[in-house]
Amino acid sequence: MPTVLRVALPLPLPTLFDYLPPAAAMPPPGSRVLVPFGRDKLVGVAVESGVESALDGPRLKPVLRALDDEPLLDAELLQTLAWATDYWLGAPGEVCTNALPLSLREARPLPAIGQEYWAITAAGRDALAAGSRRGGSRTLLTLLADGALGAQELNERQAGWREAARRLAAAGLIERRDRAPTEPRAVSTAPALSDEQQQAVAAVGASFGQYQPFLLDGVTG
Repeated sequence: MPTVLRVALPLPLPTLFDYLPPAAAMPPPGSRVLVPFGRDKLVGVAVESGVESALDGPRLKPVLRALDDEPLLDAELLQTLAWATDYWLGAPGEVCTNALPLSLREARPLPAIGQEYWAITAAGRDALAAGSRRGGSRTLLTLLADGALGAQELNERQAGWREAARRLAAAGLIERRDRAPTEPRAVSTAPALSDEQQQAVAAVGASFGQYQPFLLDGVTG
């Protein structure tokens, strides 16, 4: 029996569908794939990989394209979705599809998750030096000439800069880049407690595991 990829498709049918994996690599469970279905092409979610199919080879169609390198739905979430499907007697494809944002239910790449910023290109520097741009376009080129700037900073320094950015980007004078998300800020240390606050915390902490009402009177914050 052939080894297949089992896919959940956005259809009101209580079953998964078997497809031959693409030649490049087996898409991981939880990732999106583009598959043929009749005369249409559908975006589905890979649920199982490397399983044997009861269908013979000629009846199996190959996956057209893997849309993700990494799973969007992890193993725990897939297990939860399978449980929900059984519990509510739902269609597995509809359940998995509803776990995805609307923008990811189409055959599009994942949106950039980095921090948006813009940089001037070599052609942009030439255009700035030649004075071939006027108005908002020249202002934006001047701002970026000193270094790349993030969208938030551009919002503060030039109102309506995005219209100029679209024109300049189309002309190849600036380019958008995406920085990796910054590390989350470290959580600040808790403030020092007064003697009364320490007594209140100790009393509440001593009652963990049992029902005990408390009334806090006075300044606690």
